[in-house]
Amino acid sequence: MGEVLIKKDVYVRKLMGIPIPGSITIKSAPFGMVSLNKRFMGSTDQYGTLHLRDIHPGNYNIKIVKDGYRPAYEWITVKENMDTLVEITLTELPSPGVAVFLSTIFPGGGDIYLDHSDWWIYTFGISGLVYGAIYYSKDERINELIWVKDENGRRHLEKRGKQDMILFAIGAGLLWLYDLIHVYSSANSLEGLEMYKEIHESRYGIAIIPGPDVSMIAYQWRW
Repeated sequence: MGEVLIKKDVYVRKLMGIPIPGSITIKSAPFGMVSLNKRFMGSTDQYGTLHLRDIHPGNYNIKIVKDGYRPAYEWITVKENMDTLVEITLTELPSPGVAVFLSTIFPGGGDIYLDHSDWWIYTFGISGLVYGAIYYSKDERINELIWVKDENGRRHLEKRGKQDMILFAIGAGLLWLYDLIHVYSSANSLEGLEMYKEIHESRYGIAIIPGPDVSMIAYQWRW
């Protein structure tokens, strides 16, 4: 008895009707986690590149996940004995710190950054209240005589005082503080929403959320 070993190279595969594997070269953000048809295949290197070899010809859905970025998807077709180049750009999620900073230096700035349609409420509302506080802080307004009623309902003249200035200033401060909390929570909720999507799309209710140092495993209960 003898044995003959035949190497299944490209030509032998063609004669036998066996599909010739292709490959995929992915270029994206550094250290992004790559899945192929929901199967984890590895992470891009420090240059944002990942090579996948021996891929059976066909259609595939590529997904890339990275902490602080929106997940990106791309449908590709892998052909026999060919390398498929895929370039995927990840969109950075809004930063809560940036949103708060922008709203701190400019009313409504964080809302514009987050693409909120109600940014004008904070921009014009806070600006108007600040203007009112400045307007009523002038000496001629504080010392201005106005008609007021006493406890008996009788009207008399007295100085306006600083109460109007204080009310406008408190209103501006409260609305400004609310906007800071609003943009911070909105930016955080976007990141939480992406995490929820990762969990929801996982077959077993478990998702790996990549981080800058370590990855976090998130899960959801299913009843």
